[in-house]
Amino acid sequence: MSLVYLVGGGPGDPRLLTLRAKDLISKADLLAYDDLIHPQILSFAPPSAKLLAIGYRGLRQRHGSAPLLHPEVIEAAKAGKTVVRLKSGDPMIFGRAWDEAKLLEQHSIAVEVIPGVTAAAGAAASFGLPLTLRGISSGVTIETGHQGTQQRDLQENTRVVYMPRAGIKDYCQKLLASSRFCYDTPAIYVTAASTPLEEQYPTTLGQLASTIHNYRGGSPGIAIIGETVSYRLRSRQQAPQDRPLRSKRILVGRLRPGNSRLARKLRDLGADVIEAPHVKSAPLQDYDSFDKAIQNHHTNEVWFFASSECVVMFFQRLESLQQDIRNFKAEFAVAGEEASRELRKYGIQANSTSHGLCEDDLAKHKDTCFNKSIKILSSTNSKPLWLEHIRPWAAEIETIPCYERTFQATRLVSPPPHYLALPSSTVVKALCDFDYGFDITQVTAFAIGPKTYQAAKARGIKDVFMSEHDQIESLVDSIVKYQQTSMKTIEETYYE
Repeated sequence: MSLVYLVGGGPGDPRLLTLRAKDLISKADLLAYDDLIHPQILSFAPPSAKLLAIGYRGLRQRHGSAPLLHPEVIEAAKAGKTVVRLKSGDPMIFGRAWDEAKLLEQHSIAVEVIPGVTAAAGAAASFGLPLTLRGISSGVTIETGHQGTQQRDLQENTRVVYMPRAGIKDYCQKLLASSRFCYDTPAIYVTAASTPLEEQYPTTLGQLASTIHNYRGGSPGIAIIGETVSYRLRSRQQAPQDRPLRSKRILVGRLRPGNSRLARKLRDLGADVIEAPHVKSAPLQDYDSFDKAIQNHHTNEVWFFASSECVVMFFQRLESLQQDIRNFKAEFAVAGEEASRELRKYGIQANSTSHGLCEDDLAKHKDTCFNKSIKILSSTNSKPLWLEHIRPWAAEIETIPCYERTFQATRLVSPPPHYLALPSSTVVKALCDFDYGFDITQVTAFAIGPKTYQAAKARGIKDVFMSEHDQIESLVDSIVKYQQTSMKTIEETYYE
C-alpha cells in the first residue's frame, strides 16, 4: 500500500523531535522537508535517503506560486518507498498538512500523521510561561497575524499569533478595541523559539506591533499575548551561566557520519551546532583485501576501530565469511564513544579505548599497540594523519578500507555561523571544498593544534585561533574564552 508519513519536526531544537519522528526519518527512502528544519535533524536520515527541500518560508512564496506537493513525493510513494514529509512544528497547525493529505488521498496514497511540538509550546516553555492558568486564562487561541483575529472570538484566552509580522498592527488594534484587552496587557515576541539562537522581546500589547516591526533578524517569530505572560518562572528570568555559547552558531567540521564528541560538548554549552560536510557511508564494491585480512589475522595484531561504521562493517564481513568472533585472536583498540558503544553491542570489550584521535588521546593505546601489527580500519579515500602518532610504537601499520565514504555540502539555514570549529587538518580540506552560501574564509575559526592551524591559514581563512593543547576539551575552552572576552569588551564599550 502507498503511504506517506506527515511528520512534525518540532519547534526548532533537534532534541525536541519525537522518538517516532526520528525513527521514521532514520528509515526514509525519501525525506521531503520544510525550509525551517534544522540540518541536524536531516542528518538522522540514512545515507541512502534522498533529501528533497520543498517547503515554503512564511509569506515569501504564495501558495499558488508552486505545486502544493512535489511530484517526487507522489511518485516515490506509489513506488512503495518509505516517504517522510517533514514539516516544522506540528503538521496540523498552520502546516498545510490537511491540504497535502487530501491531495495524496486523491492519488490513492494513504497518510499517517505524526504530531510534533508546535512553536506555541516551544516558545512558552523556553520563556517559562503558562499558556493557561487557573483564574487567569482558561484557554488558548492560536491564529496567524496576516489573517487577523475575529471579533466573535475576543475572549480573555491567551493569544498565540503565528507569522505575526504581516498584519500585526491591525491585529493589535482589534484586540485593543475590545473590552477584554488593554494597552498594558503583557505580550512577548519570540524568534527562533527553543533553539540556541532564540531571542525574546517582552513588551505590551500596545507596543507589540512596533517591537515586531523593529526586529531586524531573519528568524521566524511568534507572539504571545495575555496576562499569563507576566507569570514567568523565576528560574527562567536569568540566562543560565553554564551556557556561555548560547545564541552562537558554530559550524563543526567532520569526516565521519554521526554526531561528534566536539559537537555534543558545544551543544551542552548552548551553541547552535551544525556539522559539515554531510558524510555518507556505503558498502565497498570489492571486499578482497578486507576479507583476506580477516582470514589471515594472528595473535600479534591489534585491529583499530576509529568509527562505529568500521565496527559494523567488520562484523558484517565476519558473518558473510561465516567466521566466529570467539575464534578471532587479535586484540581490539577503539577511538571514540560511538565506536566503543557499537563494539559492546557485540559483547566485546576493547583492549584499549580513547575518547578521540588527538595525540594525547592516542597515547592511551600505547601499551596495547606496542611492537604489534596494527590494522587500521578506514574508508576507501581516507588518509588519516593521526597514524604518525602511533607509528613509533607499532611493528607495522596497515590501513584496510572497509567502507566507501562520500562528502556532500550540508544545507545551512540562515544566518551563517559565528565560528568554525576545526578538529583536524584533514577536516579543513573537506569543509572548505564546498560552497555553503557564504564566504567561509571570513568566519572566525578555532583549530586544534599547529597542523590544523596551518591548514586553515593555507585555505585562506583570515582569523584562526589555535587551542592550547591538542585535545577536544582545549578546543572547546578556546572558543568559550574567546566568546567571554568578546562579551566583556562589548560590555566595557557600552558602559563607557
